[in-house]
Amino acid sequence: MLRNNAAQARISTRAILIGAIIFNVIAVGASEVQRRGLTYRIEELILKQDKARSDETMRIEKGIADQGRRVADMQSAIGALRVLIKDGRFASTSDIETAIAQRLTDGSSITIRFDNSALETRDGTGAILCGPEAASGYLGAFVAGEEYTISYDKSSQQWTGSGPAQSMARDKATGKCTNLKNVYGPKDLHKTVTPADALILWGAALKLNGLDISFEDKKVGRVVWVN
Repeated sequence: MLRNNAAQARISTRAILIGAIIFNVIAVGASEVQRRGLTYRIEELILKQDKARSDETMRIEKGIADQGRRVADMQSAIGALRVLIKDGRFASTSDIETAIAQRLTDGSSITIRFDNSALETRDGTGAILCGPEAASGYLGAFVAGEEYTISYDKSSQQWTGSGPAQSMARDKATGKCTNLKNVYGPKDLHKTVTPADALILWGAALKLNGLDISFEDKKVGRVVWVN
């Protein structure tokens, strides 16, 4: 009985800890330095807790720890809360997809980051190649490892996407492929596509699997921020 009570106490402490972290996340300002620092601190805290936890408690709390890492793994913990928490609990994959689609429909934007890949063509310095000759690369016009912002206008059913385009020359100021902003609507797509159907970035239909992004049935990135 004492052993069970001790395990329950540790679980309760863990739940309180997670709740405190979530509360602190909401209270933190929106500066990039603060968000990144908070994310790293959460991850470090979870790792320390894992090492000190007994096997029995670890099994009991595994679900909580896994969900906690989903918060720590986000580029911005504040943005994560808006889609990772539902009705006081951690959201399911379908809940996350629905939340992201709803925020897009309501006029918010999201930021995705494509995964880094060794398949990208690079120049003599090792940087990913930019320019017309690179337009048909690993991700076509998109650049591996880079971030893109996507928004949706419900009234016009148009999608706006912005980010570095591999078909453009290298920007001397940033050292990356020049940013491009494109708008696609039903006329361009030859059909109406809503956030519940897919994410449209420069005419390409990206699918959500929780926070993960897939293109042509291959995982290529993930959602890192939701406004």
